[in-house]
Order: sequence, then structure tokens, then C-alpha cells
Amino acid sequence: VGSRKPPSRCPRLAVKAEQEVAVDGIQEESPIPLRDAAAQSMVDSQFLEQLNASATPAELLKLLATHRNNLRLAESTRVFQKLLELTSAEELKKLTQEAILVQLLRFQVDALKTLQLPPALIVSLASLGQQLESLHEGKVLLTTALQALKPKNMRVSELRAVLTSPLAGIKELRGEILDAMTDTVHRMSPEVMVVVLNTLAEYQEQPEELLDEVIARVEEKSFRMTPNEGLGVLYALARLEKFNLALLQHFGNQAAVNISPFSLQELSHWAEVLRRLNFQNQKLLDILVKVTTWRGESMSDEQLNTMLLCFKHFEVSKESTVPIEEIARMRGPHAGR
Repeated sequence: VGSRKPPSRCPRLAVKAEQEVAVDGIQEESPIPLRDAAAQSMVDSQFLEQLNASATPAELLKLLATHRNNLRLAESTRVFQKLLELTSAEELKKLTQEAILVQLLRFQVDALKTLQLPPALIVSLASLGQQLESLHEGKVLLTTALQALKPKNMRVSELRAVLTSPLAGIKELRGEILDAMTDTVHRMSPEVMVVVLNTLAEYQEQPEELLDEVIARVEEKSFRMTPNEGLGVLYALARLEKFNLALLQHFGNQAAVNISPFSLQELSHWAEVLRRLNFQNQKLLDILVKVTTWRGESMSDEQLNTMLLCFKHFEVSKESTVPIEEIARMRGPHAGR
């Protein structure tokens, strides 16, 4: 066994001789101690204050070393998030060779393997692993976290959190989450239904049972949905090429009465819904022409182009769209194509 290290100035850094392990004559500290699962989601307020005050990677590593033996998983993810803010990918890759960060990543993997952690914390660790996926340790963390996730045992809010994160881009996980969602349709809020439908639209997937059940629940709960949620549903259905007359009439007539809840981006979504589903709500179409005439200069090139495509599709009179065409012409070749 190698020689005993001198005692640390900080009591929390004191490492007992029996905690030291000799490897090829080099001293290594024992793994970061694991607390019970219930404590892992907590973040100490003093630690968080010090973390937020850390302005450099060196300060962050010093803080980590100070709190090493009392660290929780939720705090460990905050450390890496702060590092990601303070460093470039290349700098972070070099930093992860620091012993304390290697131990931290092992600590996270060991916790996933040995503790029954809350799904939200596992999702947080999986997201971190995905951000660090260019590193070997990051891939191990991501793989271990995905193995620990049990979508069938997750609440609707936890499933939703996965679908609204970059983790949804992992096809196998997305399939498991959507499969679990099928059993929860009867408990879905309007907001969650919008998230599910837009996830299906984004990845162009149409699991028949889930899609049909969600649409049926939207029809049942449409009176409780906000105008923006209604548009969210229709925008997803348009991208999936799913025509639903009842929903188009309900939400379209609602929008034609009051267009004020919608942003410019949402107004362009309305234009896309009408065009893609070939649904001519003349009153709503007239309002979109007027709003585009009034606010066209505030629209992005993409929004303006979406509006013009819709008006052209429904053969809106040239006289009505002249001011809009003029705005597009002034923008140059990127608008009004």
C-alpha cells in the first residue's frame, strides 16, 4: 500500500487510509459514496449557490472536490450542465480526463446500476449522457440510463418529459415511450395529447392504435382545449395527412371568430393546415389574408412564403394579395417562392 496522503484542510475532503486503493503504485480515491435512492434527487441549497457562482472550470472542479463525499446524483448532473455552459466540446473532452470527473461519471453509472431511482432522475442522467455522447464515458452513461428506464412504470408527465427532450430522437426509446402512452390515453390532458401528436408528426410515425385513440380523445375533449392547443392538434394531423372534418370545423370556426390568441408563427401554421388538408374555411382564409397584409413586414421569409402558398392553393384573388406579394418582392428571392 502506498504512503498515506496528508490530511486535507477541509474536513469533507479528509480521506481515510482504508478508503485509498493502490493501483500499480498510484494512489486512487475510492468511488464517490452512494446515498440511498430517496436522497439522490435532492440538491443542497448552499451547493447550488456555490455552483451558480462558479465562473471557471477550475472553480467548478474545486467545488466538486470539496463536496465529493456528500454528493447527490441531482447535484452531479448540475455540475456537468455548468461545465457544458463554461467550456467548448473540445475543452470538456480534455477536462473529463480529470480524476474527479472520471469518478463522477462512474458514480452516476454505479447509481443507475444499483439504486431504484425516480424516472425523472434517470431521464436527467440519460439526457446528460446524450450530451456527452462523443465521449466514451458519456455513451456508457446513456446506455446504462436507457437500460434503467421502464416506460411502462412511468407517469404520463414523465413520459411527456422524454418526448419533449432530445431523447425522443432515439428511435427505440421513442417507440417504448409511445407504446407506454397507449395505455394512458384516457388520462391525457389536452397539452399531452398535442405533444404526442406532434411527436408522431415530427418523426412521421403512425401507430394505428395510439393515433386513433388520441384523436378520439381530442374529439371528446375539444371543448376543453384552448385555441392554441386545437391548432397544435390540427398542425400535427396536417403533417400526418390525417383529415378530420369535425376538428377542422370546430377549431377553424373558433379561430375565425377570434384570431387574437395566435402568434405569427401559429398563423402560418393555420395556413399550412388549410393548404395541406385542402380545407377551405373561407372566413378564416379571408382573415389570414388581412392579417398578412397588415403584419406581413413582421413575418419571417418562411412565414410569408407559407401564407402565399396557401393563398395560391385556394386561388385567392390577385387583387387581395398584391400588397403581400409586394412585401415578398422587396425581401428578395428567399421570400414568396
